[in-house]
Amino acid sequence: MEYTINVSQAGTYELSFLSALGSQGGSARSITASFAQNDGTYATASPVSVNYTGGWSAFQQTDSVQVELEAGVQVVRLTFNGGSQDLASFDLVPVAINTAPVVDAGLDDQTATEDQAFSFTIPEDAFADVDGDALTYTASGLPSGLSMSAVGVITGVPTAAGSFDILVTASDGEASAESSFTLTVAGAPNNDAQTPFNAAGTPWVVDDGITLEATAFDVGGEGISYSDNEAAQLGDDYREGGVDITGNGTAIGWVDDGEWVEYTISVEQAGTYSLSLLTSTPNNGRTVTVSVEQDGAFYTTSSPVAVPNTGSWTNFTPTEAVELDLQAGEQVVRLTFSGGSMDVQSLTLTREDSQTPFNDTGTPWLVDADGLALDAVSFDSGEAGEAYSDSDSVQSGVTFRDGSVDIADEGEAIGWIADGEWVEYTINVEQAGTYNLSFVTTTPHNGRSITASAEQDGTFYAQSAPLAVPNSGSWDNYVSTGAVELDLQAGEQVLRLTFNGGSMDLQSLLIEPQETSTQQMASLMTFEGLIAEDDGTADSADDDMLPMSDDVGVEGVIQEEQGDSLL
Repeated sequence: MEYTINVSQAGTYELSFLSALGSQGGSARSITASFAQNDGTYATASPVSVNYTGGWSAFQQTDSVQVELEAGVQVVRLTFNGGSQDLASFDLVPVAINTAPVVDAGLDDQTATEDQAFSFTIPEDAFADVDGDALTYTASGLPSGLSMSAVGVITGVPTAAGSFDILVTASDGEASAESSFTLTVAGAPNNDAQTPFNAAGTPWVVDDGITLEATAFDVGGEGISYSDNEAAQLGDDYREGGVDITGNGTAIGWVDDGEWVEYTISVEQAGTYSLSLLTSTPNNGRTVTVSVEQDGAFYTTSSPVAVPNTGSWTNFTPTEAVELDLQAGEQVVRLTFSGGSMDVQSLTLTREDSQTPFNDTGTPWLVDADGLALDAVSFDSGEAGEAYSDSDSVQSGVTFRDGSVDIADEGEAIGWIADGEWVEYTINVEQAGTYNLSFVTTTPHNGRSITASAEQDGTFYAQSAPLAVPNSGSWDNYVSTGAVELDLQAGEQVLRLTFNGGSMDLQSLLIEPQETSTQQMASLMTFEGLIAEDDGTADSADDDMLPMSDDVGVEGVIQEEQGDSLL
């Protein structure tokens, strides 16, 4: 049979049939379609199988076959093969063809500043895809420090100044389009004129933490201590500059996307700090990114901090906190605002002090005039690499306390010690001076030692010589080591014990102040008094006639040091 059809557009078409076959016997049935134009056949499709449908009135759609058709009026001939079959209709459906994305509005040139946070999102109208396919993006030519996400966001901190030709490729998965723009990165501004906004002009000191009013951003000017999209200052003239301020200095307001402010701080102790902001906005989609610069280079940048919709401009609410690993010393904190209008009242930095003494009060162990005797298993609470270092994450022995430090004999000692492991104890030294450190240990091996070091305000300032750990003959025989000297400063500090040579058990440590010359003289005088009492002449008026000599006194001191004390 033949049918005259008019194909509106040349292309690939899917051909299928609605057919019925009520017989299972005989030869296989199929239908072949051929297409003729201008009295000549130009295309013949592969035969389409007609399968048994369960009855002559049970019509089912066959599988489809593709055929390339020319445009225009033409004749399709259907040839039936194999025997009887019924045909209700046939379908010719054009195969969808992917249309490549195209450049629409394109991309505008952008500017950035060296060593300053940068963000740029590919506009929705930069490219168009008539098929409505989702586009993914890549970029080439970006300066060091910048990268692009698949959704078309370029972020980072450019580390070099100059002019960069950026080529952006938009892909629908099959085809792509390209558009370019120029990114001009200005050199880092001279921060010599940037100073903290306080009477002394000195950095804000961060010890355990600090809360700063947002309006106390640094003095310096546009592009140095802040960036504001317009020179005119909106709100109150609480202070000079273009940063908009509300409520007579209460908060930074009228914030625009991409604006930033900076604060010069001095961090007393390196570590992990949490930062949160007090903000207000009746809008969604606002964020703040925190970046920190030291010695002219940004060394850490937070993930964006979500600014909650507080319902009104007067309802200030804290944001979630974000963690920052801060170095010690003077540095600059930058807040970069994204998403649009918000008000910022204050920022709070708090040190995450996760290392604490292992006792009920969490207070440092006191080293006073009597010294300190401490069980070895009372090392500080904290994470691995912070309060201790263990060669593996599995705790051997007993679970006397959390962590991976191996503990023996129901909490009696640190055991299964490997070379290079260490533990720390937070102590409070009442008086600076020279102290003797000794330990109670056990090991059936030779060549073991312990090194003690002291750290204060984030810096190790003293380290002992390695103290030999004696071979005690068995693991059950605990013995005392000799003593090693360590000059300790006064105040709170951390004592680290580093284990050298291999396996040993540590039961306890003893810190004792060395006797001063005054204490030694007092001991000598007391010893002389004891001798006088033994002679029955302690109260005699003829004390000057007492037959004492320097030899007796010196011998008494030496005997005390070598054996049991007479006092």
